[in-house]
Amino acid sequence: MKNVYKCTNGIVMIIPEGAEIDLESIATAKQLGNPLDDLTKRQREIIDMVIKGFSNKYIAGELSISEGTVKRIIYNAYRVLGVTCRGELINLLTTF
Repeated sequence: MKNVYKCTNGIVMIIPEGAEIDLESIATAKQLGNPLDDLTKRQREIIDMVIKGFSNKYIAGELSISEGTVKRIIYNAYRVLGVTCRGELINLLTTF
């Protein structure tokens, strides 16, 4: 997926091999990698547990934090990833 770019305004661009590129349009673009790269270490840790199917209550117990903290961390991670629920999260991560 070396020809896929995400612009700072959230637009994803797919540029075919050999296509002419409008440099002004992608001047603020960055090449897409693993979506989890934009998360903090703690967010990645919790999202990994979410992906494995663990409940918020279970995650809280395993990490010795409150369930409210787990919910807040998941919410913030969803915002970074541009998803709103576990289903969208799974769908996003299975495309990479």
